[in-house]
Amino acid sequence: IIDPVVREKVRDAVARLGFKEAMASTIWMNEEKRIPIKKVRCYVPSITRPIALRKLRDISPKEYRRHHYVANDGNYALAIYAGKDAKGKEKRTFTIINNLEAATNYAAKSRGQANSALMPQTGPQGLPLLCILKRGTKVLLYEESPEELWQASPNELQRRLYRITGLTSMIISKNTYARITMTHNQEARPSTELKVSAGAYSSGEALRPSISMLHTQLKALVEGQHFTLDILGNISFIK
Repeated sequence: IIDPVVREKVRDAVARLGFKEAMASTIWMNEEKRIPIKKVRCYVPSITRPIALRKLRDISPKEYRRHHYVANDGNYALAIYAGKDAKGKEKRTFTIINNLEAATNYAAKSRGQANSALMPQTGPQGLPLLCILKRGTKVLLYEESPEELWQASPNELQRRLYRITGLTSMIISKNTYARITMTHNQEARPSTELKVSAGAYSSGEALRPSISMLHTQLKALVEGQHFTLDILGNISFIK
C-alpha cells in the first residue's frame, strides 16, 4: 500500500482481527467521523512500466496520483530503424507500439483525426525504417548477408524460418533495447515446454526451437517486405 497512513491503518486492523476478518470488515480512516477506507493504491512489483491511461481530474503533488495507470497487456508492433554513424558503423534505434496505442490510433483514423503514421518512415535520431515486426510475422535469419538465403536450398530456408512470438523492451547497463522472441516455424510444442536461448543467429548452429535476441542482433528478411509464404510453405523472394 503506497500511502503510509493508510498502510498503518490496514496493518493495525489485520493485527487486531486477522487478515480474513479485517478484509471482511470496515477499516476506518477516521472512525469517530465515520470515514471508511474504500480503496487503496498498491505497488505491483511485477509491473515495471505501467501505461498512464489518462490524467486524473484533481492534480496531486504526488506523481503517482496524477494519472490512472494500467498494465500493458501486450505490444502490437516493433519498428526498427537503422543507419550509419559518422564513422560508418551501423546504428539502430527502435519504437515499440503497444496495443492501447495501436487501438487509439485506429479509432482516430476511423474518425479522420489521425494526422501521423503509427510507425513513420523516419524514426528516432533521424534513422530510416529498417523493418516492422508484429506477433506472428515470419522472418528468415542469416548471419552475415541475405545472399546466404538467396542461395539456400528449400530445406535450409525452412530451417531458418521463425515466427515472432514476443516483443518487449529491457534495460541493460542503462541502455534500452528491444527484445525479440521467436519460435521455429515448424515447432508445435507449447511455449511453456520450450527453452528460450539468447543470442544472434549463426550459420551452421544447432536448431534452436525458440530464440531471444536484441534489436541490435537481428539479421533477417521479413515476411511481406522481403519474401512471401504460400499456404504450402513455399518461400518466394520479393525482388
